[in-house]
Amino acid sequence: MNDNRKGGGGNVDDDNSFDEVIIGGRNAVLKVERDDNFAIQSNVNRWLKYGIFSLSYLFLLFSIGLFALGIWAQMAKSGVLVDLKKFDSKNVVLFLEPTALITVIAIIIVIISFCGAIGSLRDNCFYLMVYECMLGCLIITYLMLIVTTIFNGFVLLRVIEITIEDIIILYRDEPDLQLLVDWIQINFKCCGVHSPHDWNNNIYFSFEISAISACWTHMAHLKLAVYHFHAVKERRQQPPHLRTRIVA
Repeated sequence: MNDNRKGGGGNVDDDNSFDEVIIGGRNAVLKVERDDNFAIQSNVNRWLKYGIFSLSYLFLLFSIGLFALGIWAQMAKSGVLVDLKKFDSKNVVLFLEPTALITVIAIIIVIISFCGAIGSLRDNCFYLMVYECMLGCLIITYLMLIVTTIFNGFVLLRVIEITIEDIIILYRDEPDLQLLVDWIQINFKCCGVHSPHDWNNNIYFSFEISAISACWTHMAHLKLAVYHFHAVKERRQQPPHLRTRIVA
């Protein structure tokens, strides 16, 4: 029996729809009922789906807490994210502050984990695509950094040296950077980048008389013992007449 079908502009109500078809040369009306319990089965492995969701959800909670911690630390110390007046595009080293790094990393993790959780739970292709692209970019960035370190390490070393030189200049102005410099010098048993003379770039530890005056003008609460420790101990190789000027 021939089965020829013709889609008709049938009547449609809230629950049912009607289509006119031709079956065996006769007109017939098909009644199509809506099944609210009908669901398309997903072809995605459930272990993979809920595994990605669980992992992304945990990272989402962790990143939200990390973001709140970074904001609280910035507000507590009036850091670069709060006091925008002191921002200078040349001082990119300001963003190497631990609190600033924590905030930026937390934002990136929030975006990635949110896309992963929503995309895997709802089978949303857009969020999964964003999740995949961002993870891919991170992996490619890490691989490029590793390759650069192996085959062109002196460039990365030079970048690190320039960064530490900028951190030395801001030693007393940023408490977090001060702790970072102290940790580096204690653990790596070094003083400055190339030599103790690098500390002459810091106004609080320079041998210049004007710099010493500026130190006491802007840092009146700086104790003499702390200044003497950093200025004399780190430059004990200097000629005696220079040491006398510092002690005096």
